[in-house]
Amino acid sequence: MKTDNSVLNYMNNLTYEHLGWTKEYYVNGKYVGTIRLDNPDRDHLGYAGRTISVLMDNVILDNKKRLKKGISVTTMLYPLCGRKLKKDINKNEIIG
Repeated sequence: MKTDNSVLNYMNNLTYEHLGWTKEYYVNGKYVGTIRLDNPDRDHLGYAGRTISVLMDNVILDNKKRLKKGISVTTMLYPLCGRKLKKDINKNEIIG
């Protein structure tokens, strides 16, 4: 997926079952964990959509780690995909 695609373009071109979204948390450039989301919280995915913010509330990650409010974190959003859908894809559409 190109980094300039929006979330809507991604959703329209699915070839895999969509299971949700995962939001990765990084503290001082080090990966600390993820949380799972039902809906995206931003327009751009992956590295192109990363945000740096200060936590306003405590966050409990899926791996049970706790991030205290007031710390600076970098977050990125990625789609969670399941099994491949039975959908015919024209090779010309993929190549562009």
